[in-house]
Amino acid sequence: MRILLGNTGIFPVPPEKGGGIEMHTYNLVRALSELGCELDYVTDISNGANFNKNVTIHRTYTPRMRFQAGFNEWVFSHVMGGALSFRSCLSLLIREKSDFDVVHMHGNLSGLLTSSVNQRIPLVFTVHNPTPWMCTYQSEYEQRFREAIYRLVDVNILKEADHIITVSQALKDEIVSKWKIRAAKVSVIPNGVDTEIFHPNNKRVGAVRKKYKIKSAYCLFVGQLRSRKGVDYLLKAFNDVKDDQITCVVVGDGPERENLVKLTHDLKIDERVIFTGAVPFEDLTGLYCGAEFFVLPTVAEGSPLVVLEALASGLPVISTKVSGIPEVVEDEFDGFIVPPRDVNSLAERIQMLIDDRELRNKMSKNARKMTVETLSWHAVAQKTLSVYEKVTECNS
Repeated sequence: MRILLGNTGIFPVPPEKGGGIEMHTYNLVRALSELGCELDYVTDISNGANFNKNVTIHRTYTPRMRFQAGFNEWVFSHVMGGALSFRSCLSLLIREKSDFDVVHMHGNLSGLLTSSVNQRIPLVFTVHNPTPWMCTYQSEYEQRFREAIYRLVDVNILKEADHIITVSQALKDEIVSKWKIRAAKVSVIPNGVDTEIFHPNNKRVGAVRKKYKIKSAYCLFVGQLRSRKGVDYLLKAFNDVKDDQITCVVVGDGPERENLVKLTHDLKIDERVIFTGAVPFEDLTGLYCGAEFFVLPTVAEGSPLVVLEALASGLPVISTKVSGIPEVVEDEFDGFIVPPRDVNSLAERIQMLIDDRELRNKMSKNARKMTVETLSWHAVAQKTLSVYEKVTECNS
């Protein structure tokens, strides 16, 4: 089977620092190629990219979006990335004509534009992110703008695509109920994780602790520092924790970093919180492995890769009851689920894991076992290939 797979055009693969959708497509392409698929992959690439002979790269050379990017730069990067990704896809569709069995798009703008010129080849579209109605943004302007763009771009690609993949059941329920998309047209295939890279025995733990000056036990957050990630709730909860021997390590960068640093100062917890900024991938695996547990107090998500990476690294996860997170974090089994924006509940669960080493160890074993058995990229690729086979049969 020959697949044209279009990336977002925002970050290169593998992402040097962050980029959840891009990491998803990178691992998916590699796993599909190992199953024997031939892939034309429209994306930009970084120095660490590694593919087998079944993958042909078509570089987009998109301007890189900064992690500190504000809303206007975010819009510009998505428009540019989508346009350049579409240009490469269009060139391939014209040059190769009908030689592709399936077109699989991961960017909304590039997906919509490609659907407008591709009338013969089955098109699959993956929904990664929560809809604007599942989020609360910093300003009324941004909220309304995102809702308008979603109606204009995303809703139309949902209607035009031959099949839709969502990374969580919650996302499927949202688009089926709100936009009247047929349930049979939507498959749920969660994100995967490379359990050979993310594991509990990483030799870089000592090196990264020294590099980032982590001198005590620590809990970990990883993600872009944007309002919807809820890091301010984490800091407020951490302020209530009664243990000066544990540090909170915040990995990532974004437009909220300055405000969050100020909040740690106002709460007088400067000495207990470390902001590392965005870190190289090889450091990230060590930071996961060295932590006691992972916290993601997000208020809106699809199915965040960082949660899977933490679980694969053997970390208990404290996160919120939003979108697809409760589908991978089982409350009191491999972590805790708390209501979003609930500082008191968050602080209680953090304190519980700090105080109970036996509980941490039990959840750690459960987390690792679950990811190895059910969330490998090989399993994700097999499910995705089944979708490809289904849409090609329907269109034959």
